[in-house]
Amino acid sequence: MSTIETIQIWGRHIRQHNAKGTHKLYSIAVWRLKDFLPKKAKNITLEHFERFLASLDGLKPNTFNSYLTACKVFGSWLEEHDLPNPTKRLKKKRTLNIARCLTDEEYDKVLAVCNQQERDIVQFLCCSGLRQSEFLSLSATNIDPEGQFLHVIGKNRKPRSVPLNDVCRSIISRHPQMNLSKNETQLRRLCHRLAERAGVKQFTPHTFRHSFATRMLRAGVPISRISKILGHSSILITERIYVHWCQADLQGTTDVLDK
Repeated sequence: MSTIETIQIWGRHIRQHNAKGTHKLYSIAVWRLKDFLPKKAKNITLEHFERFLASLDGLKPNTFNSYLTACKVFGSWLEEHDLPNPTKRLKKKRTLNIARCLTDEEYDKVLAVCNQQERDIVQFLCCSGLRQSEFLSLSATNIDPEGQFLHVIGKNRKPRSVPLNDVCRSIISRHPQMNLSKNETQLRRLCHRLAERAGVKQFTPHTFRHSFATRMLRAGVPISRISKILGHSSILITERIYVHWCQADLQGTTDVLDK
């Protein structure tokens, strides 16, 4: 089978088994990879992947790792279809991923410049921890009949329940159809405008998710529960993203031994 035919079949597979954003990222990466691959899929080697990754020199580590992850996902699929998978030996770039979150002062400044609709969007995201794609796909059907939970389909089509607090329930009462924002572009532009108006460092919709998790950690909520609410596949992912906050919370803990 030709490499192009193989990529097309793989593309249909990931469209069915991944969220829209993930599918888009993987597709872009592998179609760029195509230019470095041989005509026949059976002839793919480690060298082809290495040449592609070398062409990405200069990208930020996190962006590079996203492309590399796409290569590994493609390689694993090849192996499942009795084709060589040379990607097992590929290594990610080490990077300390410190999540951007709003400080309490920044959060107050942002809310102060919001109109009611904007305020509802900001508070709902900061009080639910939803991903951007999850938030944009919300409708009345996602809301628990008793108003205690949101039932969402997250990354890799994994269902989960997100507990609602009084702030979220109040917002739902004003927007029962949950049509707070139309699309990704509108939501990102809103964040840009709010940052400028509030005079704070630029942020994205995902910043609200990080803010949610950080506030929960500071409030003493066990990281295992936070991981479950966020929809992470493993608590290790949560710890890796928020390790800097975990370490900060530990500071001074052993001082009691001095007494």
